[in-house]
Amino acid sequence: LSPTRQWKLYLLVLTIILFITIIFSLNLGFSPVPIPNIFKIFINHLPVVKDFINFSVPELETTIITQVRLPRIFCAAIVGAALAVAGAVYQGIFRNPMADPYTIGASSGAAVGATVSIVLGASVTFLGINSIPVFAFIGCLATVLFVYSISKVGSKVPVHTLLLSGIAVSIILSAVVSYLQTIAPEKLHQSQFWLMGSFSYSEWTEILTVLPLVLIGIGFIYFYARDLNLLALGEEEAQNLGVNLEKVKKVMLISSALITAAAVSISGLIAF
Repeated sequence: LSPTRQWKLYLLVLTIILFITIIFSLNLGFSPVPIPNIFKIFINHLPVVKDFINFSVPELETTIITQVRLPRIFCAAIVGAALAVAGAVYQGIFRNPMADPYTIGASSGAAVGATVSIVLGASVTFLGINSIPVFAFIGCLATVLFVYSISKVGSKVPVHTLLLSGIAVSIILSAVVSYLQTIAPEKLHQSQFWLMGSFSYSEWTEILTVLPLVLIGIGFIYFYARDLNLLALGEEEAQNLGVNLEKVKKVMLISSALITAAAVSISGLIAF
């Protein structure tokens, strides 16, 4: 098989595995739902099919699947996809397999945003999402953009400067989070729970809000995938092969920051 056909075959196999995993995950839990009933529930909710076919399924099982388990599973899939793509970008840019989506301060920025929201008891909502995910999103995106701006040397952003700036800013923001938790001990449990990461409170509103952001970010990254492959060879080699280094790094970093911010805003700091 050619490399392209191999890639398509792997993608097909992994998609099938993902679908099987979702079905079995819907079956697991304190109240097991039989797999045949899961398929019946899906059919009952198909836009056109439900007008002609309607299987009899206990209402409790329908609620468990559609309002509790399915949102959590979709949220986990979206967050996993977002962090995987962002991780691949950072590993390509830094040419280091240990790099992750939080390398340049994304997690610390999100943590500060969420902690500020919890400590202040903010009640802001945006597109149906409560204040904690909104503040986390803003904190994450603002931190990455700030790290990028202070890493500039002239008109360029050297990779090692970007990495060191990210580490420095992350340490400072981690100290800010610790201070906020100290001055508001009554909020410590809530902030720690968010920092641990969880899909327990995933809702369709949040998923439908962040999904377009993740898809847009991944779309931009996919468009520059060839340039990222060349960048992984080294900046000099990539430039000699016609890559506009600064443009590619800017697009890649902003897109990665966008999808990382969207992911952590609905899940907390899920580990990469």
